[in-house]
Amino acid sequence: MGFKKGSSLGLSNGITEPLPIVLKNDKKGLGKSKDHIKSYNQEMSQTEIDPSQFRSNISTRLEIKQIKSDVRNARNIIEQMDMANNKPQNELWPTRIDQNEDLEESEFDLLIPEMQLKQTMLYLRSVYRYCIYCGCSFDTEEDMENDCPGEAREDHE
Repeated sequence: MGFKKGSSLGLSNGITEPLPIVLKNDKKGLGKSKDHIKSYNQEMSQTEIDPSQFRSNISTRLEIKQIKSDVRNARNIIEQMDMANNKPQNELWPTRIDQNEDLEESEFDLLIPEMQLKQTMLYLRSVYRYCIYCGCSFDTEEDMENDCPGEAREDHE
């Protein structure tokens, strides 16, 4: 039992030579055949990709991601400020997922991210004179108008 030089491992008709080492320099995956790779490359070369459309799609995705992040931050701030002022929970508070409770989406959760941001900003600015981009509350409406560059992220850059 065991290995003996010149004989095969395992069954009597097994291989006697060690398995050859084949270096793989591409990133196509172990199971992909060369024919499959060639056909995929041909398909991709025939597909026209408009660089400006690609950039536009990426830009739009990043903008939506940033808006969702701003909405999440604004909702957390609303919850903190409402709790500090003993206000009851409202639909602008972040939705908490409870394991024992069925999650029902509010009308606010069904809005598109741009409208969610608009509503949360309006609430923070009108109720607390707070701007999430400045990161502070203002004493009066006049202070907010004078010191805050505007309601949008772009106004603060």
